[in-house]
Amino acid sequence: MMSLGQYLLTFVSFYDIINMFKQAMSTVTEFDTAFTEMRKVSDESVSSLKRFQEASFDIGKSVGTTGLQIQQSTAEFMRLGQSLQEAQESAKNANILFNVSEFETIDQATESLIAMSQAFTEVS
Repeated sequence: MMSLGQYLLTFVSFYDIINMFKQAMSTVTEFDTAFTEMRKVSDESVSSLKRFQEASFDIGKSVGTTGLQIQQSTAEFMRLGQSLQEAQESAKNANILFNVSEFETIDQATESLIAMSQAFTEVS
C-alpha cells in the first residue's frame, strides 16, 4: 500500500512533468513567433534566418541576454527597414544599452536607441 508521502510525491511529480511540458511548448512558440516576425519584415531566405537564429544564442551570451531576446530585437530593427546584418548589430547595441541603463524593458532601450540614431542622422 502506498503511503501518503509516496502518493503526494507521485502527484507532484506528475504535475511537474506537465508544467515542464507546458514551459517547453511556450518556449517553442516564442521562438516560432520571433522567427515568423523576422520572415514578415525581411527579404532574407529561410536558411539565412535559421543561421541567424542559431547564432543569436552566442550573441545573447556575449551581451548578457537570451537568444530569444536578440531575435525579437532584431525583428524590431528589421521592421524599420534595416538589413539582417544592420538589425543584428542594432539589436546587440540595444541589449547592451538595456543592461547598462535604468530602462525597465528592452522596448524602452530600443526606442531610445532609435531616437538617438535618428537624432544623430539629422545632425550629420
